[in-house]
Amino acid sequence: MRTLLLCLVVGIVFPYRVLADASQNKNYSHAHGMLVVRTTGFKERKGTLALALCRSSEEWNGQKDCFKTARIGVTASTVEYVFNDLPEGEYAIKAFQDENGNRTLDKDLMGVPVERYGFSNNARGLFDPPSYKKAAFIFTCPSMAVEIRMNNFYSDD
Repeated sequence: MRTLLLCLVVGIVFPYRVLADASQNKNYSHAHGMLVVRTTGFKERKGTLALALCRSSEEWNGQKDCFKTARIGVTASTVEYVFNDLPEGEYAIKAFQDENGNRTLDKDLMGVPVERYGFSNNARGLFDPPSYKKAAFIFTCPSMAVEIRMNNFYSDD
């Protein structure tokens, strides 16, 4: 109730742009923690795992830069990475195995990925990546782990 009253006062006193910017961060507190991302299902132990941690559909869809990114060498069938000092809130993760080091998820002539990929919640899309909401999860402090199963479009191996 107190937050609702504060929002009403801010909405009356400040211009709309300020209110819109504040509402984008409403799910984040001042607490920070550690998120462990565990990716499994690598068939080839080569290249790098590219991770993108997003906190909005705009970041997810490439309209804005992702909140955090990371690249880790793929040397085993399971690869872990830790995002430290992460604020509580809603996030989604997209990942792909960059086998040839070109920093791009390679696709065939039909636009189908030929490198392994995965998403938080192990979300899947039909012909496109899943929506941000399907992949989104709530991160709570002090620590949390998320597992992503890397897939190949043509098989679930």
